[in-house]
Amino acid sequence: MELLPTANTEITQFFRQWLETFAGYVREVDYASARPLFHPDVLAFGTYSDVISGIDQWVATQWDNVWPKTTDFRFVLEQTSVLASPDGMMATVIAPWTSTGYHPDGHPFPRPGRATLVFSGNADGWLCAEPPDLEGVRLALDGIASDGKRAAELVVRLRALMNEAVDSGWSY
Repeated sequence: MELLPTANTEITQFFRQWLETFAGYVREVDYASARPLFHPDVLAFGTYSDVISGIDQWVATQWDNVWPKTTDFRFVLEQTSVLASPDGMMATVIAPWTSTGYHPDGHPFPRPGRATLVFSGNADGWLCAEPPDLEGVRLALDGIASDGKRAAELVVRLRALMNEAVDSGWSY
């Protein structure tokens, strides 16, 4: 089996800088500077739509709903992976990120996530064709946390039942 096409050092450094740049725009809520990083016909998955087509739609349905409610957004560069096609026409960047989100009452909560970004290369450089879905990841994590709480409650109840059984003479 062939190895995945890992990007060379130059391409990896380029995309790490791209992530730093984009993260800065997210922190600054600077849509105008972030827009040129993406293909005009970008495709994205979103919280408010299954598939979002185009940068304008993405800004309206995702960026407006997430960026103003997030602080401290950063990609975890030391855990980032970059793959690149041998012909230099496509690259994929997989990067976890961290941030702080805010509940409607203003209380902060950790908002980590991950992004898979697909870039199209040409003579003019690289444009992102598939961006991260920050809000979708937050909702998924909220669901996982809720499931974890329910599982913990179940374990507590099962332990209590087992203790009652043992106290009443039952052995296992």
